[in-house]
Amino acid sequence: MSHLETINNYISVNNLQPFPVEKRGLYHTIVSLIISQRIRFKVAQRIRSKIYTLHFRLGEIPSLDNIMMLTEQQRSDVGLSNDKWQIITQFDHKFINFISNEDLASIKGIGPWTIQCARIMSGDYSTGFINTDLYVNNLIKKICDCNLTKQQIADIFRDIDINQAGRIFSILWNSVRKR
Repeated sequence: MSHLETINNYISVNNLQPFPVEKRGLYHTIVSLIISQRIRFKVAQRIRSKIYTLHFRLGEIPSLDNIMMLTEQQRSDVGLSNDKWQIITQFDHKFINFISNEDLASIKGIGPWTIQCARIMSGDYSTGFINTDLYVNNLIKKICDCNLTKQQIADIFRDIDINQAGRIFSILWNSVRKR
């Protein structure tokens, strides 16, 4: 059995599903990922929750789309560091004139992984398989019961449809996230 067949079998047997599609859009998703960088998930969740209580909503849905309206005192109150605020500010300015993923990735603190994951979270699987995610790579090594390199993992998905590869990444990433 090939590695791809083993992975697909694992997905099927465990009835795994893709990452839930983020309906609040790419801007919200990237800001959320910036907030989550280098801190525990629960801490980031608390910061976002505090921002939402400041009436940052799109209708009934909590949103980060108006984050630039936060005052310095509000940023301090919710626990948003100055470093993260600088990244968000740079992102906001670039996003207004968004041309390409490379344009956003040029911002210190936002790399290709962040943009690719945000696109996958928004339901865009055209990024293909992201072989730089440590947790997903470790899961694949466990599923295939062998010590594969990043390149070998990328090679597993090289010859399949890019959207299918992105969807498989989303499924595996979601299963890792739930642990």
